[in-house]
Order: sequence, then C-alpha cells, then structure tokens
Amino acid sequence: MKGDILLSKIVANATETGWSQVYSTLNLYVVISIKREHAKNTIATLGKDVLEKLQREFFALDEKNLESIKASVENTIKSLEENVDCSIILSTIIQNTLYIVIAGQGYVIVKREDKIGIVAEGEEGEINGFSGPLKDNDSIIIETADFYKKVSVDKLSSLLDTLDILDAAENIAPSIHRDSRGTEASIILKYKTGKMEDDGNEIAEKKEEEDVISDNPGRRLNKQSIANKIQNILPSKTIFKRFSFEWLKLPAIGGKKSIILFFIIVLIGALGASIVIEKNRQQQKQQEQEFKAIIDPAQQKYSGALSILNLNKSLAVSELTEVQKMLNDAKNKFENGSNERKKIENLLAEVNNKIDDLDQGIKISTEVLFDSQKDEKVKTIDLVSTKGNSLVVVNKNNGAVLFFSTKGSLQKTLQSAIKDVKIASSDKSYVYLLSGDGIYRLDKEKTKPERIIKNVSGGAVAIDNFLGNIYILNSQENDIEKYVSSGFNKSSYFTNEVDFSSEPVSFSIDSSIWIIQADGKIRKFTKGKEESFSVKGLVTPFGNSLSIYTDKDMSNVYVLDKQSARIVSIGKDGDYVNSYKWDSLKDADSFAIDEANKKGYVVADNKLYSFDLQ
Repeated sequence: MKGDILLSKIVANATETGWSQVYSTLNLYVVISIKREHAKNTIATLGKDVLEKLQREFFALDEKNLESIKASVENTIKSLEENVDCSIILSTIIQNTLYIVIAGQGYVIVKREDKIGIVAEGEEGEINGFSGPLKDNDSIIIETADFYKKVSVDKLSSLLDTLDILDAAENIAPSIHRDSRGTEASIILKYKTGKMEDDGNEIAEKKEEEDVISDNPGRRLNKQSIANKIQNILPSKTIFKRFSFEWLKLPAIGGKKSIILFFIIVLIGALGASIVIEKNRQQQKQQEQEFKAIIDPAQQKYSGALSILNLNKSLAVSELTEVQKMLNDAKNKFENGSNERKKIENLLAEVNNKIDDLDQGIKISTEVLFDSQKDEKVKTIDLVSTKGNSLVVVNKNNGAVLFFSTKGSLQKTLQSAIKDVKIASSDKSYVYLLSGDGIYRLDKEKTKPERIIKNVSGGAVAIDNFLGNIYILNSQENDIEKYVSSGFNKSSYFTNEVDFSSEPVSFSIDSSIWIIQADGKIRKFTKGKEESFSVKGLVTPFGNSLSIYTDKDMSNVYVLDKQSARIVSIGKDGDYVNSYKWDSLKDADSFAIDEANKKGYVVADNKLYSFDLQ
C-alpha cells in the first residue's frame, strides 16, 4: 500500500557565506547546505542553481535505485567551484523502503517507538548510499551537519515523544535562527503506512528483521552495518478480500452452448473491468502529472524566496506573491478533499502566513511636539514640511507659520496674514504658500510675505520647489507647471504630453519629479521625460487618499496611505523598504520626513507628532 507522509521544515536564514534549503515534492526529500567565502554569484543564486540541477537529474532517471540516485547527486556537484563546500542529503521512499544518498556531511536519524538513532551519516568529500525499511509511525529527521551540532539526538527524542512534528519544529526553530551560520536546515517526516483487512481482521505477512535503531540515542552506525541490517520487508504475496456474487439466472441452455455463453459473459465482464481500470489509471497518471507541474515550480519558487529573504526582502516578497497567485489559480483544478488539493492548500497556507508576517510593518510610537489648541494665537495647524533642513508648520486659515528646531522645540511664529492657504512648501530661505490669489514667498527672517505669482489655476493640488524654481501639480490639466525664479514665468515641465491613467494627486521633487496617481501608481520624471519605475515587494497595494514625499538628500520615497493607516518607504530603485503603521494616520492632514535626523512628522487633529525612522 502507498504510505502517507506528514512533514515540517526548518531552515536558517541565509548569510553572506552560508546558505541552506529544504525541498520536498511527491516522495523526494532534499536538504542542502552551501558554504563559501567568495564566488562569482551570490550564495543564494548558487544554491538555487544546485537545487534546480539536482531536480533535473533526479526526475530524469528512468529507474530510481541507490546507484542511479547516487549518480544524479554526483552529476549535480561535480561542476561546483573548488571553494564551494556543498552538502546534499537526499532521501526518497519507494514501496516502504527509505533510500538515502549523502554527499558530504549530513545525517539521517530515525525514531521508532521509544528508540532513536543515526541510520545514515555522511563523510566530507564522499558520496555514500544507504537503504532500509520503514514502519508505520516512524519519524525521520534529515538534517545538515550544522543542524546536528545545534540540536542533539536526545533533544529530538524528547520533543518527538511529547509533540507532533509541526510543534516540534516550531520549538526547535528559535535555536536554529539564533547565531545562525545560514547552513542549518532539516526536514522532519512522520511516515504512515496503509493497511489491508479481511472481514475486519488485519491480514499481513510480517518478516522478522534486526532492529537498527539503537536503545542508546546518538549511537552512530557505519554504512556497512546498515546495509546488512536494513532489509526490504515487502510482503511476499498479496491477500485480497473474498467477494461472493449471486449466480445469474439464465434460460436453460444445454450442453456446449451454455458453457460458451458463460465464458462470453465472463470475458465481457473482464473486458469492461479492464477498460474501467485502464481509464482510471490514465486519469490518475494525468492528474499526478498535472499536480507535479504545479507543485514543483511553486515549492521551488517558495524555497527560493525564503532563501533570499534577508538578502533582498523586496524580491522575496515579489516571489512569494507570485507563488500565492500560482496556488490560488491551481487549487480549483483538483477536487475538494483530494490529496492534491490538500497539499496545494497546505503550501498556500504556509505562503499566506509568511506574506502576512512580512506585511506587519512597524507600529510606530509617536510623541506630541505641539498642540495648537493650547496656543491662543495659532489654534489650528494643517501642513508640515522639512525641506530646506528646517521643520515648518502652517495654519491654513490665517497663514501662521511655525518654525521648529530639529529637536522639535518651537523657535518662532510668523503671522503672514494670508488667508485660505491651500498648500505649502519650503527651502533654506523661504516658505512658499499657495492661496486663492496666488503664491506667496515668506522670508524666514522677515514677517511680511511677498506675492511672487498671481492667478494660479484652480486645479493646483500640490506645490514644491527646487533651486528656487516653483512647481505646481495641476490635476485638472494633468500637468506640472514650472515657474523659473528669474521672473516666475509659467511653462510646462513636461517635454511631451503625458498620459495619466489615473488622476495625479501628489508630487515631490529631489531633482527628479515623483508623482503618485489616485490608483497608487508612482511615476518618475527627469528633465521633463518619464523614466521607467515600478514598486517591487509591496504586499498590500496602496489604497486611496495618497500623498508622496522625498528630497534630494533622501534615499527613499515615502507615501502616506491614509486608507491603510501607514507610511510606506520605497527605495528609489523601486524596492519596498518598510511600513510605519499608526491608526491615527487615517486622519492625517499632512506629513514630512527628515531622513538625516531619522524622524518622521505628522499633522493630525491639530497636533504635530513625531516618530522615529528605522
């Protein structure tokens, strides 16, 4: 009968010099570790190449036995560079027999009832093969040498005595990730066999065998003793249930005719049964092939994403999202309750949990720097800017401008007397205020504002400045209006007409212009021309009520997503960096970032808040 397998996986996060991975599909279970000081490619790329080559070699085998499997492992590692230390522990289960090939160092441990022991141990620079029979409820631990150093056989035995394999793996994981070398990895399997019964009584032939599992945990057995002691214990014959059938009542036909008719009926029945059996076999084979074509790439992609999580979080998230889509699209191809559907759903649950973990972000702790309701002259505040290396806050109603130190203390307040301020920006020398009758420039050392631009179009939704020039985002015209400092004459920033797929709602300048649309798409323009840009690794798409912020000295672009109550930082190469979460961001009026001092600022509910960047 075909056995069933329950499994759990433990893999350390990769380092620059160490990488490990586990892989399982159908009846193949692989644990790999790689160490190297220098190589042409990153260690994660090298590891993925080794794993892909091993898969190709293994699944190309027409006949799978110890010799052929050993040859596939040899072919996999023979082309590796000399400075690469690669260990492969490959196991496969065929007809209740466990076959093991170990290249380099590694271990396979079996726990059977109350006994546990090492049944296979690899040796540095060698490739060795092992095989032996499995019994119902055997626990098999396939592990790298560095995993073995951290988790003793005694500890494994103790955990598996009291916990199932999933809980045991969860218990072990923290010690593996602590001070990790990147090469600690293991698969823990629970083997379940099928049973055949006759009229409710168990019928099976049992073959006596020598027990290779030691009463003394941790005792190592050499491969010669294992080869001699572990034998294949498949039943020598098969016993089927007996069935009784009522005789068909046929008209009395005498002599040879009745015998011929009887055999015709038997032949027709046998032919019909064989057709049904063959059809079912073909359907099952087709389903297995279809399942393998789905689960193998998904597991490979998932393992690859985990292996680069510490090296490139953005790429890892993108890979996980692709796996999530692959599995969601594929699961309905298989019936509810089928083994294939269960395996897809189990992997999907694992992927979803990992994506949820990565999407947690940072829950920020805020400090109130200023409460305008406690200031009789100011009363309300609405806008904040950190451009020009100064922290500036503006009251929309009366045009009051508040200047703060980088440490958050209020230094002075200027009453500009400009009514109905819509948007504001600043640089080292000036604060720029856009109101209903134009744009005013307020010298930081003077109190009287100067109107520098009249008759600004009604579609203005954002203002920024660069090198003394003023830029306005006009959402009605889908344009960036540029006002050069020498005379402030109006022109279009774009060299060609730009097609916005959704309304542009906010922009910010760092020498290039970054525009965010209402649909969450970010677009980058330099010298009036669009450059290719896309966000990678963002798990939850942007919602609505968006604004964007950056500056020439910043490494990242920041997006306030009020719907999701978060501020998202994105590298200027498009890679997702982090999320800062706070429920009150849903009510934020404005935000600004000061990367130099690792501070973020938010105006909400007439208060100025600060939080730490990480």
